[in-house]
Amino acid sequence: MSNIDKTNSLSEILSSKYFPFLLCLFLMFLHFISAYPGGMSSDTFDQYSQSISGNYYSHHPPLMSMLWSVLHYIYQGPQTMLFIHLALLWGGVLLLFYANPQNKYKYLYFVIPLLSNILSQSATIWKDVAFSLGSFFIFATCVFYTYHKKPAPLLIIIGLLLLCFYIASVKFQAKYIAPILIFFIISIYLNINVVLRLIITTVISILIIFANESIINRYSINTHSEQLRQLFDVAGVSFTIDNDDLIPQYIKDNDALYSFEKLKKYYSCELVNPLVFHDNRIYDSTLDPANLQQMEAAYIQAYSKHPIIFLKNRAKIFNVLMNRGKECEYAFIAENDAQQNNFPLQQNYLKQLVTKYLKLYPNIMAINLVSFILIFVYLTHIIAHRRSRATEITILNYVVVLSLTFSLVIFFATMAADYRYYYVVRVLTLFSLPIYFKSITNNRRL
Repeated sequence: MSNIDKTNSLSEILSSKYFPFLLCLFLMFLHFISAYPGGMSSDTFDQYSQSISGNYYSHHPPLMSMLWSVLHYIYQGPQTMLFIHLALLWGGVLLLFYANPQNKYKYLYFVIPLLSNILSQSATIWKDVAFSLGSFFIFATCVFYTYHKKPAPLLIIIGLLLLCFYIASVKFQAKYIAPILIFFIISIYLNINVVLRLIITTVISILIIFANESIINRYSINTHSEQLRQLFDVAGVSFTIDNDDLIPQYIKDNDALYSFEKLKKYYSCELVNPLVFHDNRIYDSTLDPANLQQMEAAYIQAYSKHPIIFLKNRAKIFNVLMNRGKECEYAFIAENDAQQNNFPLQQNYLKQLVTKYLKLYPNIMAINLVSFILIFVYLTHIIAHRRSRATEITILNYVVVLSLTFSLVIFFATMAADYRYYYVVRVLTLFSLPIYFKSITNNRRL
């Protein structure tokens, strides 16, 4: 075959209507193989063990472990959950690509999953990733129908609402952005005024939240994880004022664990773990209603009596989170966790290549602050074109509201400054870049 024939053949392949689908399938296949069998931390192994035993605990909302239990009938291992997560990611990519074929930046959708901001944690089986990629798939589907300006079929709407129920079930903070996603879903199905959409959204949101609480109370042991967040804030204020009067008496009565000197030694604004999980911990979780009430009262006192200190401590945590960067240990499985769970470690040379690539990726480009800045870039663009009825402005509005709402929730509710906690915002903001670029191009032409 001549060079001209080869060029023509390549051109035909690239121009084929099936090329984007085949490219997406190929990239997902490589992604799956490189990550196989999926990254697992101690949290993941905890959920995995629950999925096998059928005994569920609410510290990790149980629905993800319940789904995993069902997936074990197909294949017992993390591989099936990894496949579902990557299908949500690459399915969303394909939907965004076909949402607006006229967008000259559309091939960026195939590049964005390869950025360290997305790739580094995409293959670790965490509830944070499940929630983020589920939210992304809902967002991408809504974008597709928003561009096509036609109502989505009822079966699609039901499927999206079920997925919304799932993501709200696997991550506690998800319930704060679920109503925004539900409103977006309703908007691509019903052409009715905003008030009616808000009413329908409120009803569905209440049903989803009530159903989640029912699942936790009926099918799992409720460990009341909110006490850990409350302790984190009470300890932070106590550390700053150098006084432990706020600490509930039932904690102080446990001389074997608690002392104020230990609290001051091991408190860190970066994470709650040293206070509650390690050998040097000062606190054991409780199920006693009276003790839980004491902890809640202490938490209320902490922010009501010392609001400035409370907000400063929260700002420190958020600042650390914003400056968290890439994770190079791609699809990492800790050897000690694997041994404790009799889980075989497997060599994967493609995974090693991805890890080398992630190490070369500039950390400054991967930090959470990049996505936080993008929120305000989009917000500025929306304000500048507030009278525009362009589809891109509508979509960017959803991105900004979703991202700002979640950022606010994380600011007040996170128990650690882990990089993964901001994964959903990284996904939403970065995948909105082609839409933003198109909007800029359109406005320059006007």
